[in-house]
Amino acid sequence: MRKIISPVNLDLKELTGNNLKDLIQDDVVTHFEELSHLICEITTGFGKTNIAIKAIKKNPKAIVNIIVPKENLKNQWITVLTKNNIFLSNVNVYVINSYTMNPEKIPCLDPDILIVDEAHRALNEDSIFFSNLLKLAPNSKKLLLSASIDEKHKKYLDELGLVNYYQITRNWAFQQGLVPYHTPINIPIDLTASEMSDYLQAEDVIQKESKYLAIGRIFEVYGANEYQIMTAARIMGVEKGVIYGKLKRLKAAYHHRKQILYNAANKKDILTEMLKYINEKVLIFTKSIDAANFLADGDDKAVIYHSKLKKSKKNDERGEVIKAFESNQKPHLYSVDSIKEGYDPPKDCAVVIRTAYEKGERDTIQIRGRVGRFDEDNLNKQSFLFNYYVKSFMARGREIKSKELEWLIANQTSEYNVIWFDSATDAINYVKETFK
Repeated sequence: MRKIISPVNLDLKELTGNNLKDLIQDDVVTHFEELSHLICEITTGFGKTNIAIKAIKKNPKAIVNIIVPKENLKNQWITVLTKNNIFLSNVNVYVINSYTMNPEKIPCLDPDILIVDEAHRALNEDSIFFSNLLKLAPNSKKLLLSASIDEKHKKYLDELGLVNYYQITRNWAFQQGLVPYHTPINIPIDLTASEMSDYLQAEDVIQKESKYLAIGRIFEVYGANEYQIMTAARIMGVEKGVIYGKLKRLKAAYHHRKQILYNAANKKDILTEMLKYINEKVLIFTKSIDAANFLADGDDKAVIYHSKLKKSKKNDERGEVIKAFESNQKPHLYSVDSIKEGYDPPKDCAVVIRTAYEKGERDTIQIRGRVGRFDEDNLNKQSFLFNYYVKSFMARGREIKSKELEWLIANQTSEYNVIWFDSATDAINYVKETFK
C-alpha cells in the first residue's frame, strides 16, 4: 500500500525562502534515512538535486550510483558534486543506457545507495533496458527523483514494492512562496492559405489509410510489427506489400502534418514581434533543428542549443552556447527540447516560449520547470510560459480541427490560471503592457 509523505503537517516555524526549503529538504532526507526507498515526487524547481546531495553527505562512506537520462545531465551532476566537495571515488554518475545495456562494465551494480534522476525515464515498462534498472540493485537504498511520475509508472513501482512517496505539489510550493507565480498563455496562430491546403492533403491521406488499416487491425501505426502486418494482410486478403505501402504513406502523412504545424510561417512573425517588447532572457523551445534555425533567422540576439553541437575538452560548443545565454551576450536561447530536463537557467530568466506540441503532458511539466526557478532575492518573481498553437480553421464548409490545439489541451490538464487569447494581436498587446 502506498505511503504518502508531505510537508503539510510539518512545523514550518514561520520560515520563508531558502530557510524553509532547507527545512523541507532535510525532512525528505530524514525519511529517506528511515526507509529502504523514497520516491521524491516533487515539483520542478524545488531542489531535488540538493536533496540528493544532502543524502550523500549523510552517508559519506557509502558507494553511490547516480543514474541520469542524458550526457549533459551527467556533466551537470559531476559539477555539482565537485562543488560540494563530494569524493567521486565512491560516487559515480552514469547515463541510463550505458548502465542497463553494459552492466558488465559497472564496478558495482548494487551500491549502498542508488539515486535515479528524472526517474520517470527509468520506468518505461515497454523497454527492458530502462525497466531493468531498478531490478539490477535489489539491495540498494533507492532515491528516485521526478516531477512527473504518472499512474502507469506508479503501478510499475507498486509491483517492485517501491511505495514510499514524498510529494510536494506545485500548488502547495507556490502558496508557500517557494516557486514563482506561473502564467501559461496560449496564443493562436493562423496557417497561411498554402499551409491550409497542405494540411488538408495530409489529413485526406491520414483518413483514407487509417480507415483501411483499422479494418486490418493495425491500430497503432508506429508500433506495427511484422506479425501485425501479416495479420492485417490475411484479414484484408492482400499481399504484405500493400499493407507496407499504406503504412508508409500514413506515417509520411503524419510526419508532413507535424512539419506544417511545427514550421507554420506565422509563428516566426509573431515570435519576432513579441521579442521586440521582452527586454530580458527568453528560452524558446522548438521541435526540430530546422524549426530552430527558421525561427532564429534574423534574430541577432539568438543562440541555438541542440544535441548535434560538439562537446569535448577542446571544443565545447554546447558550453559556449549556454555561456552566451547566461551572460546576456545572446539573451534568446532556442532549444530543440535538448535542455527541457535538468537545465537550471539563471534566476533572472522568467520567460519561456514554446512553439510546438506533441502528445504527452510530461514535456509541459519539464519545460515549465525551466522557467519556474526560485529566487530568494525576488520573492515576487513571476514566470511566463507562452504557448504557440496552430488553431482550427474553416475549409470545405466545415471546421478542420487542429491536432496541435488538441495536443496543447491534453498537455495542460495540471495547469491552472491559463490565459487563452482570441488572436495573436491580443497576445502581443498583452506582452507590450506586461513588459513595458
